[in-house]
Parts: sequence; structure tokens; C-alpha cells
Amino acid sequence: MSRSGARDPLMRYLTLAAVLCVSLALAACGGDDASSSDEVEGSTQTQPVAKQTPDPNPPSSPPSQLVLQDLEEGSGPTSKKGDELSVHYVGVDIKGKELYSNYTYNKGKPLEWELGSGAYFRGWEEGLEGMRAGGRRELWVPKHLSQEELKPLFYVVDLLEIKEGEPNDGWQPNSRPDIDPPQNPPDRLVIRDLTEGSGPGVKKGDEMLVHYLGVDQNGKEVFSSYRYGRPLDYTLGSRASARGWEEGLIGMKAGGRRELWIPKRLAQGGRQPLFYVVDLLEIK
Repeated sequence: MSRSGARDPLMRYLTLAAVLCVSLALAACGGDDASSSDEVEGSTQTQPVAKQTPDPNPPSSPPSQLVLQDLEEGSGPTSKKGDELSVHYVGVDIKGKELYSNYTYNKGKPLEWELGSGAYFRGWEEGLEGMRAGGRRELWVPKHLSQEELKPLFYVVDLLEIKEGEPNDGWQPNSRPDIDPPQNPPDRLVIRDLTEGSGPGVKKGDEMLVHYLGVDQNGKEVFSSYRYGRPLDYTLGSRASARGWEEGLIGMKAGGRRELWIPKRLAQGGRQPLFYVVDLLEIK
């Protein structure tokens, strides 16, 4: 009895000490978890949050002039002609039907082009000038300033980045071409090299510098880099332009001038045939 009684206090002491150690260990582990959780939460908050795909809200009646509204101001530099812009965008008609071009959000690849190059219609070029990087802008583009001047268009544009360009020096290495569209619209893509050029042919993924003029069936100018006196820096295969343009320039050589007759189904917007003369200045 005496020996057993001597062991009982000792066992109780050892048991109590063990429980205390386990409790301290668990508390320490819990402290580590809380600290780790705080660190994760803090790092998540500092990461940039991608903007959600916007939902343009057209007005009930077509606009008679270009309307701009900054939904978010942005805090970066201000865009000007000659700058290379990187944007996400969605464009719809007056009924809210999407026309252009949610692929930038869906595929996570923004559109990049030089503002003022004449690559896009007047409402787009004029509407994005003066926008600040990081901002979101709504554009109401009237028919006379819209894509092919066919209908009013409504955009929401996220300006992700501005790469500052050189001021326009009016450089035009080739004279502005004349285009004489055929009397009958083409039913297939027609490619004709007016000047051959030299060196390797351009292929998808190549960055190239081009001057171009595009007209409709009546010879009326629709797209032009000559209008702004500055060539377009463009990556072939980027899907920033219509299929006829993408397919029609493959294999063209630097220094060449090429004529393209693009049928309606392959033209910008797929609404009317277009006719281009393109000067390929450089393959980068």
C-alpha cells in the first residue's frame, strides 16, 4: 500500500505535466496557423484584382455624336497618338447584341495596337485618346464614326497599359496608293503583289510594320494609316483584324506592296467586301 501510494502522486504529477505540454504544443501550433493565415490573407489583398467582363448598356436612342464616360478614372499615364495601347473591350449594337469582341477577356489576351495608326475607325481612335492607364471607359459611337459607318456601336474598354511612342513625324516611305475596286464583288480572297519585296515572307506570329488603305465597293475610304501619317505595328495572327487581312498578308515580303480583294464573308464585320493596298515596310 505504501509503495503504491507513493507512486500515485508521482503518476498524477507526470500525467498533469504531459497534459500541460500537449496543451502548450497545441496552442503553439494554433498560433502558427493564425500567423500563416494572416500572411496569406495579407498577400492576397496586395495582388491586383482582374476586372470582370463589362456589360455595355446602350441608350434607348442612337447617339448623334461621340459620347465618352469614364466609369473608372485610372491612375496611370494619359494616352496620346503614337502610344501603343493594351486593352480589353466589349462592343455591342444598340440592341445590346455583342459584335466586338469578347475574345480578349475569354482568352486573357488583350488587343495591342498604336493609337492614331488608322487601324480602327474614327470613333474608337478619338474615343480612347486622353484615357488614363488602369481606367475603364464607355464609348457611344454614332453611325458616321463607327465600324464601316453602318450602325452605332457601344463599347466598354479597359486600358491596361500604355507604352509611350515617339511623336508623329509624318514619315511616309511610300506614296499613298490608289485603289480601283472591281465592278462585281469578289466571291473569294484575291491577292496580287504589285511590288514583290525581298527577304523571307511574313508568317503568323511575326510583328510587322505596314501602311495600308482600305476602301469599300464604291471606292470610299474605310480604313487608312495614311490618314494619320503613321504606319501600323501589327502582329500577324493576333486576330485583331478580319480573316481576309490575316490570310491575305501571309507570305508577303518586306518592301512589297500587295493588293487584297476581300469578299464579304472574310471582311471586317462580315458586312461588305473591302479592297486594300498594303505596304509591308518591315518584318521585326
